[in-house]
Amino acid sequence: MIGSFFGIIGAGHVWVIMMVVVVQTLVYKEVIQLAQVPSREKKLPWYFLVSTNYFLYGESIIYYFKQIVMIDAYFLPLATHHRFISFVLYIIGFVFFVSNLKKGHYKFQFQQFCWTHMTLLLVVCQSHFIINNIFEGMIWFVFPVSLVICNDIFAYICGFFWGRTQLIQLSPKKTVEGFVGGWACTLLFGLLWATLLMQWDYMICPVKDLGASAWSNHTCEPKNPVFKPVPWELAPRIASFIKRMFFVEIHEVYIAPIQLHALVMACFASLIAPFGGFFASGVKRAFKIKVGESWLDIIFVYPSVTYEI
Repeated sequence: MIGSFFGIIGAGHVWVIMMVVVVQTLVYKEVIQLAQVPSREKKLPWYFLVSTNYFLYGESIIYYFKQIVMIDAYFLPLATHHRFISFVLYIIGFVFFVSNLKKGHYKFQFQQFCWTHMTLLLVVCQSHFIINNIFEGMIWFVFPVSLVICNDIFAYICGFFWGRTQLIQLSPKKTVEGFVGGWACTLLFGLLWATLLMQWDYMICPVKDLGASAWSNHTCEPKNPVFKPVPWELAPRIASFIKRMFFVEIHEVYIAPIQLHALVMACFASLIAPFGGFFASGVKRAFKIKVGESWLDIIFVYPSVTYEI
């Protein structure tokens, strides 16, 4: 699974975006099904999903590729009136919803309407931000997801060998020792992984050609300052300690801002992201979903972009 993930990363930005959209759609489908009753209206939530995707992804394409869409005879009218078209699409769905209200089903229909909009907000809008991050540079997608994968692996290893204290009732096998061990390992991995990725233009350059892949020639000047090492002066006590321990005089070190950001993101991936998995466990228990019965289960059980969502 990890090999397939990195294969998609190497194939190019389009394939990564498609993967995010597929995962987003599967999560949306599962969450919507929790509020549905068999044989009731099922088409409306999908209409709103398509309308929302048209608006959000259209905004991204117009912003990042305006030099293309604004000169194309076919795309220019769509780009110029994009927000109006999106508004009309939403109004059509709203009118269709109101015109199909049925006596005796008002409560269910309004519950489904609200559930659909909350799901769009919590799932679709957030995946839209993930895709915007991909446009800004592949590293902003690859690095956070890699941190989650690393944390999941090392939390399991540390919990397997040293786990004694239960962390949370929702997941009885999760231990405090595994949680803390995964955090420490993810901090180290994050620092090293960020240092490696910042050397690769394919990772740090904003997307210019959607057809590009890891084997294409990527250059971007000027590069984002966050990837440029800058000198940091060491405190006198730290410099003195290094001199006594290693017999080397060091008064300043070069650190790129991304390396400091990596530590913060590693803390988030270790201390916050696991609760996405715990949340999924709570959902499965609340709605009596057995392991393997749901895409939600498959997606959350294994480390993936869904932790981002």
